[in-house]
Amino acid sequence: MPSSSRIASLNLASSPIIEREKSPGILSNKAFLRVEKSRLKFCKIKDLLDGKRDENINYIFQSILEMQKLLKSRNIEFVVAIYPDEYQVNDELLNEIFAEYDDLKPESYNLTCQQEILRKFLAANSIPYIDMLNKFKIEQNNRPLYLLREPHWNSAGNLLAADILFNYLVKDIDKFFFGKPLSLNQEE
Repeated sequence: MPSSSRIASLNLASSPIIEREKSPGILSNKAFLRVEKSRLKFCKIKDLLDGKRDENINYIFQSILEMQKLLKSRNIEFVVAIYPDEYQVNDELLNEIFAEYDDLKPESYNLTCQQEILRKFLAANSIPYIDMLNKFKIEQNNRPLYLLREPHWNSAGNLLAADILFNYLVKDIDKFFFGKPLSLNQEE
């Protein structure tokens, strides 16, 4: 019996949420664009190559290794979920950032550097992960996934993340009950 018929997906992300949640946004548009510009700064190729992000990156890596060690000591499996930033999935927002700040040049940024850096580290340390970027990119074309002018998911974004996590965890359940192996990484 195939796994998909044993446990049905909740398919929460396809729930009918049509319009952006009624929220005035916590920031003005100008303030929100400044916040997103500062988040985008992490992805500046020259700064990454010059090692300007190394201290940040090493802190993140050390924290992940400490979490893994703690959970392993308690016999708990550790899986990292990699969440996308809105500018990575919302082309309108990204274009607005570059239009607002004409000193920023799109070719100077690697918009997926966070995922690339984390995936490489996690794979090298045999830490399973779920990268949500691709599914968020696809779904953002159908409806907004983030609250208006703030860097948090709306209901649709939360439901999509829940669906991605559910589908990943179902595979883990299959491993325990039906002897199927758990893959080390998953790009959703």
